[in-house]
Amino acid sequence: MAVLARRAQRQALMARQAEQSAQAINDFLQNDLLAQASTDSQSERVKPDPHLEVRTALDRAAARLTGKFDRQPEVEAAIRDTIGQTYIDLGLYPTARTQLERAVQLYRQVLGAESPKTLGAMSHLASATSYSGQYAQAEVLLNQTLEMQRRVLGSEHPDTLNSMNALANALFMLGKYPQAEAVHKQALEVRRRLLGSENRSTRLSMFNLANVYVAEGRYAEAEAIFRHVLELNRKDLGPDHQNTMGAMHMLAIVYNAEGKYSQAEELASENLAIRGRVLGPEHPETLMAMINLGDSLEYEGKYAQAEALYSQALELNRRVRGPQNTYTLVAMERLASVYTSRRKFGQAEALFESLLEVSRRVLGPEHPYTLGFLSDVANMYQRRGKYALAESYAAQALSGRRNTLGSEQPDTMSSAADLALAYQSQQKFVQSETLAREALQFYQKKQPDDWQRFRAESLLGASLSGQKRYAEAEPLLLEGYQGILTRKERMAVPDWYHLDRAREWIVGLYRAWGKPMKAADWRQKH
Repeated sequence: MAVLARRAQRQALMARQAEQSAQAINDFLQNDLLAQASTDSQSERVKPDPHLEVRTALDRAAARLTGKFDRQPEVEAAIRDTIGQTYIDLGLYPTARTQLERAVQLYRQVLGAESPKTLGAMSHLASATSYSGQYAQAEVLLNQTLEMQRRVLGSEHPDTLNSMNALANALFMLGKYPQAEAVHKQALEVRRRLLGSENRSTRLSMFNLANVYVAEGRYAEAEAIFRHVLELNRKDLGPDHQNTMGAMHMLAIVYNAEGKYSQAEELASENLAIRGRVLGPEHPETLMAMINLGDSLEYEGKYAQAEALYSQALELNRRVRGPQNTYTLVAMERLASVYTSRRKFGQAEALFESLLEVSRRVLGPEHPYTLGFLSDVANMYQRRGKYALAESYAAQALSGRRNTLGSEQPDTMSSAADLALAYQSQQKFVQSETLAREALQFYQKKQPDDWQRFRAESLLGASLSGQKRYAEAEPLLLEGYQGILTRKERMAVPDWYHLDRAREWIVGLYRAWGKPMKAADWRQKH
């Protein structure tokens, strides 16, 4: 019995030593080596290094792992999990997935599928998968992880809440906005109750919920949240922390959506400078900031500057993220759109054709991004005067958006107005009237002060004028034009096209109605 007791003691001691060894190695990697590559850690512990030379050491350490811990698989799993998380922080998502897939495999072999460590590594792997643009795969993996975490750890455990956050973000990127909103609200409610309203994790849930509000067109709600989060992040984390930069980035996007272009440009420019300094010029988040600043410049009519930024962002995204990554597609769309604004239609058409082929294949034909790209192509053909092609692409965008987003949604009604415009341009006045009337009713109810409401009103007037219903058309055309004109300064410069069309329709009304003096007055004075 004494021998057995001594053996048991030795085994227990060896187990404790192995556990301590694993923890010591992981602590060293996390706190003394890999933290030097982490932008979060840099901004909090050490002087930021925009060149991130430690990546070289990280790559070498990862290459030497194979075979080194054959008798200590849990140690190897812990190291690979930590290395994978750091690769995520560096924006090297495919490399991160390689490490995390092996970490999950090792943890399963040693600890079982439902060990908290296994589940944590699965959640990290799902995040890397999502960042790589494989959102459907990430959704499946996160649902599996969450089901086990809720059973093993409970629904209020921090790891469970982190996985909920990751799942909601994957749902968001898949265009499943109602589901994403619901999951984010669940996580936010728990975090607010357990941690308080100003806790960092609570702020992250608030931030992600506001992202969904942006996609749903709820800009005032989103702005209030982002301003609050940005203020708290600056105070708590400082200006160089990733969370602070993320809040700046999204607030600039909301400012653009609200027509506050000078505020958006100032904030986006500041954010790009900080991200370039802290993260480096080729980090994915730096490239996102580059596109964001390009948006502000394009909306202000600074097309040459916007084109230069978009071109640079596209080249770097292709190299860093790959030609099929979602953000590469976004950069392509932005560059093609500014080509449209500059009337470089041949270049725009070629880029859009390539973009749509990849987007349909990779994201799917009814993904919100694909449908947005279709809408942009319709706009390009409309500006080019190829109205039949504009009709074709606008009809595809509208059909897809009705299916995926529903009819009571701003993007859907924008596509309805686009299709009405294509019909109007081809003198298909009855078809145009139906869609313009639907869009006007939506905007009168949901967004009565938005310039799009008056665009729809003008379109309806033009549709009636084309049917010789001049008395009905006149007040709609006059009010529509005046409403757009009054809101011109809140509109993106490329959208001023619709103001010009609204004036042309008034001139056409008075000509067709036999009132040449009024037609001449509008042609000369407005």
